[in-house]
Amino acid sequence: MALETGGFTVVGEVSTGEDAVRITVAERPDACLMDLHIPGGGLAAIAAITARLPDTVVLTLTPSVDPNEMIAAIRAGASGYLSKTISARRLPAALRGALSGEAAVPRALVGPLLEEVRQGGNRRAIPFFVGDRRVELTAREWQVLELIFEEVPTREIATRLGISRITVRRHVSTLVHKLDAPDRKAVVSLVQGQRDPAG
Repeated sequence: MALETGGFTVVGEVSTGEDAVRITVAERPDACLMDLHIPGGGLAAIAAITARLPDTVVLTLTPSVDPNEMIAAIRAGASGYLSKTISARRLPAALRGALSGEAAVPRALVGPLLEEVRQGGNRRAIPFFVGDRRVELTAREWQVLELIFEEVPTREIATRLGISRITVRRHVSTLVHKLDAPDRKAVVSLVQGQRDPAG
């Protein structure tokens, strides 16, 4: 309703990623709104659509505001990342902006997106082992891990790496999650165990 009121014609609605690819290829619309959590996988559907129809703009719709999810969607080929909380009035405007070449990204996620661009090739995965479990860390995550092991405070980590404190906290949160640790201190203990197994 919001899109049609805003001047768009909706050519189809589906409930699975496979059907999204099928109907988009058949109808060749100017734009596609994709729920990232659609059954069958939103990321796979985005990649398939943008590979077959490079001129179709794909925007994601998601209930969360997750920088890692946004970056994954953009890597898959999405031109924007919208929250499902977006107002009915703003949705057509966001879609129109994306069709004219603008990136549709929430303000809160512009920082993480710029950080991703700044890191460039530093996204290469480097393994870290927790017991027998292999965990892939980016070069930047390794840098942050080394500094928190040295007990460098967040403010100084940000200064040394040339990133914001918010970005540092995001990396620490990611490390805690990837290493399945309860908190930052537990991450330091894991690193200590890797460096001094006998201790």
